[in-house]
Amino acid sequence: MNRVYRVSVNRSPVVVALYAWLLLITVISLLFGEGALAPVDSRTNVPIDGVHLSFPVWGSIMEPFTALFHIMGAVPAYKPGIGSILAWIMVIVLISSISTARKNGSTLFSTVFQTFRNAGLALLLLALYVAVGLTTHFPNWALEKDDAELVVADMHSHSLLSHDGIISAGKNLLLHEQRGYDVVAMTDHVNPQGLFDADRVKGEGGIPAVLSGIEVPVYYGAHYYLIGLGMSKDAPLPHGLLWREGTKSPMPPRLPMQYLWDVKGFISTIHHYHGVVITVALHLDANEVLKLADQGVDGFEYINSGHEPLPRTVRNAMLTVQRTKGIPLLASNDWHGWSGNLNAWTLVAPANSQNLMPGDTVLEALRHHDSAHIIPAVSFPVHPMSWFEIITAPFSATFLYAKTLSFWQLLFWWIWAGIFTLMVRSWPFRRISPVRFVMHLFILTAGVLELSDGVTMLLASYSSSLAPVLNLKISCIGVGIGLLLITFESRLLYAHFKEAPSDRLLQLLSPIMLTGLFRPKGQRGVA
Repeated sequence: MNRVYRVSVNRSPVVVALYAWLLLITVISLLFGEGALAPVDSRTNVPIDGVHLSFPVWGSIMEPFTALFHIMGAVPAYKPGIGSILAWIMVIVLISSISTARKNGSTLFSTVFQTFRNAGLALLLLALYVAVGLTTHFPNWALEKDDAELVVADMHSHSLLSHDGIISAGKNLLLHEQRGYDVVAMTDHVNPQGLFDADRVKGEGGIPAVLSGIEVPVYYGAHYYLIGLGMSKDAPLPHGLLWREGTKSPMPPRLPMQYLWDVKGFISTIHHYHGVVITVALHLDANEVLKLADQGVDGFEYINSGHEPLPRTVRNAMLTVQRTKGIPLLASNDWHGWSGNLNAWTLVAPANSQNLMPGDTVLEALRHHDSAHIIPAVSFPVHPMSWFEIITAPFSATFLYAKTLSFWQLLFWWIWAGIFTLMVRSWPFRRISPVRFVMHLFILTAGVLELSDGVTMLLASYSSSLAPVLNLKISCIGVGIGLLLITFESRLLYAHFKEAPSDRLLQLLSPIMLTGLFRPKGQRGVA
């Protein structure tokens, strides 16, 4: 039986969709682009003068491949917003699959089968994309300031010494340096060893200053977390918790330790040794905000990009204590190494002419409750989302993404589109279409990245005696997935180009071969 090989470039739905997308983001960028992107004050959503965000040119080269993560980063609340984006992608896949099946004259059963098959492929590819994005630090915005005396701080950060951290303190600081931070607080869970780990690289070239810190859970009579910052290394921690000792797990022990519930005692001890106490933006309610303000905390996390936005009642309570007691509001990343998003900054302007080190500038502003000189900044507005905002999240996030594209990001979108178009026009391989090749290449690249990230985390686990079990598990999973993807996808691509038969096992284990997406019945050719 003769097979029909044909090339249809102009009518390709993939090519049409690609250029429709390019025209959309280009028009938005040209009409609504603001030049230099300014972060906003998270309390008012008003752009902040004297600072702006820049995107690295080298990062722009891979923009089409990292764009989905950047779009996800533009939603006001990441869980419902990202869920909405993924749901809309699935809806588009389903509609496209049904339309294609009907156009090919497929039966009802075949239409349903192809639709669910393509939906399954889309889910697999999205899951793989998200997995790679969570362990790979994609390029992102960096903050640049006009005033050299302004201090840019991340007041909440973790390393391998936290039970859920997957990055060493040294790499943590290096990435913060790339994103424009002057100060990083190492606040590992009930484990102050992170300070000593960070000290090994502190002072190298532009590495940010390190604030010693510890994050402590409050389980009894409350359900939130507190952070102690800025104590000297020889200061005894509350109720026997020592700087060079600690537990890897923040879960409450069978016999309650005092520091897990004596909030006032914890605050007074930290203050006695010239430290400051800030609250973590997690599980707080409005009454607890007012109570903690009376107990003497020095700052509230108004923004924590690692968790969902605070409810409006809690945000209003924090604004109230800032107005009445001067307690500063902060923006933190609560970064554990997952993904490369560091899109929250606490900006601290020196209150006087003293030539203080950046870390001391931050601590002095907190000790004196100098809220007038502290701004919690974010790249995009953050707030709880209404149902309307959730449903329309992909469209509003796409608008924000396109609006903030740099010249280089937009340029490389067009360059890659041109490369793909040329590839379609001159494609010589009959057994694999350009679209299918790109999808195979995506899976192969994901395998390489997963293997690289897994090996990196595995080496970090063995180099640190206190590395958490989670890091070892994630690294082993990454190595396993990476090896499988590289092995099967590389052999399938080889079989395609050599026009050799591939093993049935390979076909079953490859998402592309399993679903046969973009291969209409009785036809093989380019998309």
